[in-house]
Amino acid sequence: MKRTTIFAIMILGLIPATELFGGDWPQFRYDAGRTAASEEKLAEQLHLQWIREFGAPRPAFPLEVRLGFDASYEPVVAGETMFVPSMVNDSVTALSTATGAEQWRFFAEGPVRFAPVVWRGKVYFASDDGYLYCLSADDAELLWKFRGLPAGMQDRKLLGHGRLISLYPVRGGPVFVDGVIYFAAGLWPGDGVFVHALDAKSGRPIWSNTDSDHIP
Repeated sequence: MKRTTIFAIMILGLIPATELFGGDWPQFRYDAGRTAASEEKLAEQLHLQWIREFGAPRPAFPLEVRLGFDASYEPVVAGETMFVPSMVNDSVTALSTATGAEQWRFFAEGPVRFAPVVWRGKVYFASDDGYLYCLSADDAELLWKFRGLPAGMQDRKLLGHGRLISLYPVRGGPVFVDGVIYFAAGLWPGDGVFVHALDAKSGRPIWSNTDSDHIP
């Protein structure tokens, strides 16, 4: 059976995870601009420290090359912890960057296809179940979750390539900017694609496009 390996190469002194530092990689491609560039410099020689194996990815559209957005795992790092989302077992797993040991694992109710966001001791991630989750980075305590489908609208489940998912899954990674988390839920404009901006600390909605029910 195919397996996918995630590995970490440690080259820096380790630092607490309560704040973000130059060595962190707190969201997909590093920042909200998706620049994939950090000011941190790599050592001239790298040394493999540990290896963890995960099941082969199960993408949402396995036969569509142009839709290969979830063809691999997308971990992020803050301080001494790596956070790994899984579209295979619907989870986010926290691993020690020093040893690779599992610290905790949290299960959603659908595949987790995109990189989480880490900010001030909190982990934010979205799932095919249609929710954005906020966990404590220390122990995976659920602090709050927010449904992408507006209140008053009825969700329903359907099979998506053999997986039970919401009719309004979150099919894009959450984005963090200046204390605000942005995400969207929904696939088809005819059914509605709902974009939300939430206060990252409380989960309180700041704005959404729910009045229009679609993205123009």
